[in-house]
Amino acid sequence: SSFNRFQNNIFSILGFKNKLDPTDQINKLASENKILKTALLRLKPSDALNPHDHKVKDDEFGSRVESDPFSILAEKEYGDLALLTCVAEKSLEYCDALEKVERFDDEPFCATLDVCLLSNFEEQKCRPKSCPFVDPIGCQHVEQCTLPDVAEEYSKLYL
Repeated sequence: SSFNRFQNNIFSILGFKNKLDPTDQINKLASENKILKTALLRLKPSDALNPHDHKVKDDEFGSRVESDPFSILAEKEYGDLALLTCVAEKSLEYCDALEKVERFDDEPFCATLDVCLLSNFEEQKCRPKSCPFVDPIGCQHVEQCTLPDVAEEYSKLYL
């Protein structure tokens, strides 16, 4: 898959010969993905909030969301590999969930995501200055990357 190619590229850049065992993290992400799919099926376009309103807030699960990770990446010129990996994974999860409910075409960035994964987000179209998702639920899903516990887990990949 595109994600596996992206992950292999990141590991090879960092000089790892073997992947780290991500089983626990994958299981956690699968659980979060089920929650996302359920929420996505219940969401109506009229229920949407402004997708670019990224103030500090509590998400629907009571977790503190700090800000837009795309903005953080843009400020760091997309050089934060831990955050970039998280954003790539969460974006891919969201786009996969949309594809399963036949709403993939609702999000133009999803069509760009494969190119971004293969190019390690080097192309300008892969480096938005703010969340590129039209639907706020996509932005909210990716914003999980700013949660301290999530950021800590991803940073362990790059120690």
